[in-house]
Amino acid sequence: MRRALLAVVAAVLLAAPAAAQGTVQVQALPAFDQTRFYDQAAFERAIAPYAAAIARNANDARAHYWLGVAYLHMARLHRFGLAPYAADFGRRAVVSLERALSLQPAPEVMLALLDAYTMVGAVEKYRALAARLAALARPVAVR
Repeated sequence: MRRALLAVVAAVLLAAPAAAQGTVQVQALPAFDQTRFYDQAAFERAIAPYAAAIARNANDARAHYWLGVAYLHMARLHRFGLAPYAADFGRRAVVSLERALSLQPAPEVMLALLDAYTMVGAVEKYRALAARLAALARPVAVR
């Protein structure tokens, strides 16, 4: 009971300064559902939160990441003939994921970008990023 009350008080105190300054609370971005088939209209609705977040803040690394993941998913479906409208989405995925990586060099962004480089055939960029990602790995002791 004390923990719940403490959590409520902390939430109110943390939210009060933002409300007093007139700032808008930023909502967390939803993850893109990579298990669905999207027609063009449904895809545009699915990426709307990421496009809106980027319009509000061009340096939103998570929005660029999820937008890139969305484009990458549709580029894969296009390869199988399931998304005829997604012919250029591999290139768009690369652009979004490169922007995300420049803003936040996280391993999950690097892995998605490696996948996008494979999709568009950017072999040299793939090799350079793979070497960069491998350099982040800690050596494992052999027993």
